[in-house]
Amino acid sequence: ALGGDVQLISGKGTVDSGGAMNILGGEGMQVGGIVSIQGGAGSTGGSVSTIGGVSSGTEGGAVVIRSGSSDTGASGTITISSGVSSSDATGGLYLGSASSKKASSGAIMMTTGDGTTHSGQIGLRTGDSLTGIAGGIDISVGSSAVSGSDLVFRAGNGPVGGSVSIDSGPIGGSTNV
Repeated sequence: ALGGDVQLISGKGTVDSGGAMNILGGEGMQVGGIVSIQGGAGSTGGSVSTIGGVSSGTEGGAVVIRSGSSDTGASGTITISSGVSSSDATGGLYLGSASSKKASSGAIMMTTGDGTTHSGQIGLRTGDSLTGIAGGIDISVGSSAVSGSDLVFRAGNGPVGGSVSIDSGPIGGSTNV
């Protein structure tokens, strides 16, 4: 038989905003309480969806994922990863903006914050392969009916400018520009 559903719904606003809903872990002298949202186990595991509200007018609701702040130490880390599989391929991780029928599609920005001594790095790397071929990385610009857009690799400015290096594998690789 089916398990019973649980729905938590805030109040509807007939003239102004609907009611907000907050789910908070309790405060602690050492470690604050954990909030865990997890899909149910099954032959196919249950999904977890986080979706901003639909708009009938100007703009849909935003989804914000942000780690906790800290006054004296490092702020919290955000980890997004697919699950482990012991007998098949692991799940993929997809990051994309939706298509638009009448205007521009949404942008995707990956940036690290400014730092007093060092700013954070951005690493883009595929995993190693034990018996086959490691996954590739494809960076390409979409086609256009008017004019193709640029692909720019630019090192940082400073008293000594940064370098741009393109290097093939150490054994038999080639570099084509």
